[in-house]
Amino acid sequence: MTSFFFSNSAYEISANSKYVEIEVTNGTKNWFDDLQSLLRSLRLSTSQSITSSPDVVANSAMNNDVEFAPPFAFIAFEYDLSEPCKIFIPLRGREVQKMTSSMEYKVQLEDTEVSNLAKSFGHSKIVTDSTIELNSPPENFQLDPVESHSSFKSNVETALAAIKSGQIKKVVLSRRVIVHADRPFTPTIVIERLSNLYPTCALFSIDGFVGASPELLISKFENQLFSQPLAGTVGRSGDEKNDQKLMDELLQSEKMKNEHEIVVQSIMESLQGNYKDMNMPSSPEIVKLRNVCHLSTPIHFTASKPELNVLDYVSLLHPTPAVGGYPTTEALKIQKEIEGFDRKRYAAPIGWMDANGNGEFYVGIRSAQITNSKALMISGVGIVEGSKPESELIETQLKFQAMLSTLVRP
Repeated sequence: MTSFFFSNSAYEISANSKYVEIEVTNGTKNWFDDLQSLLRSLRLSTSQSITSSPDVVANSAMNNDVEFAPPFAFIAFEYDLSEPCKIFIPLRGREVQKMTSSMEYKVQLEDTEVSNLAKSFGHSKIVTDSTIELNSPPENFQLDPVESHSSFKSNVETALAAIKSGQIKKVVLSRRVIVHADRPFTPTIVIERLSNLYPTCALFSIDGFVGASPELLISKFENQLFSQPLAGTVGRSGDEKNDQKLMDELLQSEKMKNEHEIVVQSIMESLQGNYKDMNMPSSPEIVKLRNVCHLSTPIHFTASKPELNVLDYVSLLHPTPAVGGYPTTEALKIQKEIEGFDRKRYAAPIGWMDANGNGEFYVGIRSAQITNSKALMISGVGIVEGSKPESELIETQLKFQAMLSTLVRP
């Protein structure tokens, strides 16, 4: 069973049933353009006559209507973009929703055509009759922390030593918790719960990777680019006055502002030469979630290279210092040495692209990789000068709550 779902506050894209599954291998070259060409080549049929692409509200922050060009490809990258990734192109049961209206379409594609259309990729196949099974939610759970509290705090100390020696300015360290349940998890039920608890986040479910991400890596709609990095976190108490005090302290914290500024500057450096105009606030804003608040800087760009699609911008930006570190090369080396495990899809770009090269990719945080009755959660924190091991451990616990509150139900 595979289902696809992506939604933010402006629109929703969902599908199941028949789809093309493509695996991009290490040997696949220049597949970004190949994928866009493949999408353009697919033939559509709908229940209503369509003479142009449906207008869908893009991002609420952009206040701008754009033209989408179905079909769409859902893409789940690995954290290491050089590793194989999965692409899913739904062929039927496809719905694009704008406010209260919707449009359904089918892609006219015979099984024998897949090898020709996707010949540039390492592996492709058509999957038929992919039905969503609604199992009864699990009732009994066991939490299995893979890294102990003491080992994680020791990792933070190691990172601080690298920062003190001048090797890096920041590195993001993560730890893992596995949830074992008495029955298989159902991604659609998890998404429904996430929607109720985190309505302002981007919800996604693709190939068992489910989550509610608050962090937009990049969106592209025609020549408009938008990124909204998050870095700098404080917990919420549930008391309005105390929360306001915590948010004021977050805005005034030199340690948090330094951590956030590193991310913002890195994004601008990574996109240098690919935009002609840029607009962002002079100071960070606060993004409020159910259990935490983050420092956020919305950044708008006007693209200067119309030939680039959203995947090109993903490759320019990922990993930002919000999930990797700075300077990037040195920080990623230290991150890998200290963590000692493969992040897979955690903190990787997750999103979609249409036939026009428009699309949207979020950072795959506040997520879980579900495999039957097991859910692997990973939570990360940014380590900079002034970080405290105990405080960083507590922050990982706060971030785990996003998925725990939807997976583990009494």
